Amino acid sequence: MFHSLRNRLILINLAITTIVLVVAFSTIYMIARSSLKSRPPVTVNTLEYSTTVVEVVQERVISDRRATLDSLLTSLITTGIMVELAVAIASYFWAEAAIHPIKEAYESQKTSSPTLATKLKLLSLPSVLIWKPLISRITAGLTISLARFKLSPVLTATC
Repeated sequence: MFHSLRNRLILINLAITTIVLVVAFSTIYMIARSSLKSRPPVTVNTLEYSTTVVEVVQERVISDRRATLDSLLTSLITTGIMVELAVAIASYFWAEAAIHPIKEAYESQKTSSPTLATKLKLLSLPSVLIWKPLISRITAGLTISLARFKLSPVLTATC
């Protein structure tokens, strides 16, 4: 019962963290990608070099940019997995701490339920057995109370 509640809490934490990480890391990747694509190509003086040298340089720049994007993507995925593992471990302990008071209350209620059951059995006894001693206690208390407040002869004579 409590394990499924704990697992639900962990899954909720992981789902929220995953959504936040995917949005944040996607944004970072898209910004880096658009930044690299918006850079102007490398300008090489074509008078000094042949066209093949210029093409080789531009291809290397493009491949370096792709390698940078691939490296960034790998770093973001690795970081995301490590963050998810850390959140899963922390969520396990947070869920246990959150469920602990509920579990204690449930266990104490389980142990006190036989006492409650015996009380309910007493209520099912015939009403004579329950009410007769109670009524005698009330009437005894009433007579004692009246005896305490009996008026003294001095007070009755002056009234």
